Amino acid sequence: MKEEFPEKIIKESIDHRLAGLNGNPFLAQRIMAAEKGEEKIVKKKISVSLILALMMLVLTLSAGVALMHSQIADQLFGNQENIPQGVIDQIQTPKETNKTQLGLLSLDEWLYDGHALHTSFTIVNPTQETLLYTLDGILLNGQPITYNRSVTEGAGDSGFLLGGQVDGVSLPSAYTVYNEGESIASFDEAGKYQGFISIPQGEGTLTISVAVWRPMNQPQLVDYKRFEGQDVTDTLNHLITDTTGYANLWLFRPESHQRATYYGESSALSYADAYKDLGWAELVDIIEVETQVTLNKSAVPHAVPKATEYEQMSLRLVIDSFELTQAGGQMECRLLGDYDTVKRYMAEGVQLVDKANGRILSTGCIDNVLDGAEEGRKILLPLASFTGELPQEVYLAPVIGYDNRWDEATPDYDPGFEKPDNVVAPFQFDFENGFLIPLDIF
Repeated sequence: MKEEFPEKIIKESIDHRLAGLNGNPFLAQRIMAAEKGEEKIVKKKISVSLILALMMLVLTLSAGVALMHSQIADQLFGNQENIPQGVIDQIQTPKETNKTQLGLLSLDEWLYDGHALHTSFTIVNPTQETLLYTLDGILLNGQPITYNRSVTEGAGDSGFLLGGQVDGVSLPSAYTVYNEGESIASFDEAGKYQGFISIPQGEGTLTISVAVWRPMNQPQLVDYKRFEGQDVTDTLNHLITDTTGYANLWLFRPESHQRATYYGESSALSYADAYKDLGWAELVDIIEVETQVTLNKSAVPHAVPKATEYEQMSLRLVIDSFELTQAGGQMECRLLGDYDTVKRYMAEGVQLVDKANGRILSTGCIDNVLDGAEEGRKILLPLASFTGELPQEVYLAPVIGYDNRWDEATPDYDPGFEKPDNVVAPFQFDFENGFLIPLDIF
């Protein structure tokens, strides 16, 4: 008997891979257009060989228009103008795919920005049944890359139910996952976990692994936004999903079925017995796709400080690492000095600010009191992506005020509300006592 692949999956897969083309800053004109209500003259079931040919056409087309439309660029810059060409030029489209009877996995794009490794991949359900797909691992040379869980859906303890219907609602047949990994797990020769290290430069093998599960009982549709509790007693024998197919596994997993997982181990294999015991799903497949990568810190334009030590207000700033590109980055530093002086300076936190262009480059501030001989704080500042030119100088400046009514980008903005000097977005800064850091651009 021939395997068959529904026409619906072709349309959903093409729509999903090319979603957002309309209005995307990379696109000069729409690549594909489909009018609603168009008559179907011939209705035929489509064979696996034909769907694979069409999927390869879709993947090739998407790679061919990579500079026009990019999932990674969408994640970093959205619909902003003046998207940095230096970043776009480094987005790679490997066109690597792997298909089994239960899934088609394609590695669509990757980008190394000198600090983080960005990846985007798509999974398609080629069957007419509802299956659960979870991200089991992103690896570089066999070592697991960290997940940025704020943007990476379907990772480990969550997933997507694709295909078929749940409570009368048709689920999507494909989804795309984006991840920004900033480090890899390190192990010694005996295999003992040693912590995280920065992503190494040079040649390597990038691997994406996706687990496929078959539900043991009919899943249930819920609205996560309205879910008010975590009582798992009503969900012990079936999976829960919303209309997008998203399945939040950890929310409904009872403590009795928690399992210790370690970096480098398959979360799917770790939880296979637990999920089967719960009556949720059986692990039926693991699909992997890989490509060779060259990671070059200098490939994307970046800025570095002209010096690594600065003094201000009897305080000393020591920059341990500084990675700033238009795709983001990170700054690690130490603020040294008398404990009380440092405490006052850090009272409301510090941010990295491009004052000349009115941009806050950091997304928050993580600080810890230094132990040992040094007095002060160790500061970690994750840096966001931005459009426009790289700055010639930045300030590490203390925050002295905050109000959303100052920020034109928020719904709370009030043009009639008095705005003091030195406000950038919703923050007021003490630039006079901030550390001015001149930069070199490479």
